[in-house]
Amino acid sequence: MKRVVFTLLIALALLHNVKAQGIGTFSNDFSMSHVVNVGMGVFNSAIAEDIKVNNQPMLSTSLLFELNPNLFAGCGVAFSIWNYSEEGDAKLNGEYYSVPVFVTARYFFGERRKTGLFFDAKIGCRLGNTITIDMLTEARTGQDDRIINGIGLYSNIAIGLSYRRFELLMGMDIQGVSYDVIDHSVVTATRYHRDLEESITTTMQTFVIQLGYWF
Repeated sequence: MKRVVFTLLIALALLHNVKAQGIGTFSNDFSMSHVVNVGMGVFNSAIAEDIKVNNQPMLSTSLLFELNPNLFAGCGVAFSIWNYSEEGDAKLNGEYYSVPVFVTARYFFGERRKTGLFFDAKIGCRLGNTITIDMLTEARTGQDDRIINGIGLYSNIAIGLSYRRFELLMGMDIQGVSYDVIDHSVVTATRYHRDLEESITTTMQTFVIQLGYWF
């Protein structure tokens, strides 16, 4: 977790430093802009069978270059926390950390410097921690574990509204998830064995609401 947060902070610092070199300024030159977004993922799908994501706070930063007055393109990095729990069992819960790295494109329908509607798209890969969700509880013996792997695809499509330096985005966040199902069988009261049963690839889909600021 500390390494993930440290990596994100370094990325934010580097992007801010590049912006500070004077390549472009917001008020007079739109050749380059640094955008920071904070948001929340709601209406999440499951990340694995019976494992539901309850909410997903997130932070992202993008470096955008002006290709023409309406079209911007660039790259960025994000950080989100998946707060998960097992459906029907409040005892099993935890956190999963996801760090998407992406390229992005944004098209404005009208004048960027004023209030305007825009379309935003991101695509890339997702890095995260590998976790084991232990399904073996006192109430359920012989259940299969879930091992959530740390790498997957990432995409986000959103519609936004900008006003001067501020923006509001709403869209769909799709992150690829792969996990291994581990047979967690009890041999005796004190012994059990674990065998790989199957590997599954799926997607975690989230409706995302974000607020942003242009530097």
